[in-house]
Amino acid sequence: MRTKAPRVLLIDDEPLVLEMFAYILEKNGYEVVASASAEESMSYIQSQVFDAIVTDLNLDCVDGFEIAAAARKRVPGIPIVIITKFLNPRDKSRALLEGFCFLSKPLELHTLADELGRLLEAENSNWSVAPDHQSNIPQEYLL
Repeated sequence: MRTKAPRVLLIDDEPLVLEMFAYILEKNGYEVVASASAEESMSYIQSQVFDAIVTDLNLDCVDGFEIAAAARKRVPGIPIVIITKFLNPRDKSRALLEGFCFLSKPLELHTLADELGRLLEAENSNWSVAPDHQSNIPQEYLL
């Protein structure tokens, strides 16, 4: 079984959301690289290696689908979670057709860690993530 933490690029242009999601993922055993801009994220995707991408759909100059396409171009099949607070059935359908996990805000904080763990386990059975993510989350952070 692999002992190295899965490395995740986390992208959201809302600083508080970025900080909260990064905290939750780190508490659940992930190594997180947080980015508040699409431009910075694209640079990270080209220059670093990640095991998964978590991105907001609506970013400053591009959308999460463009981020996902760039990531998949570099690493085909990389697990991707797209999160949005503006639930549009067309976006959800597109995400699912392209093989992305699609979550809408607000969401229970353990949901992100659970879905990311599920995707990584499906991608690589060598990953080991906490089976009960919620137990690692302080009660004050639960919705």
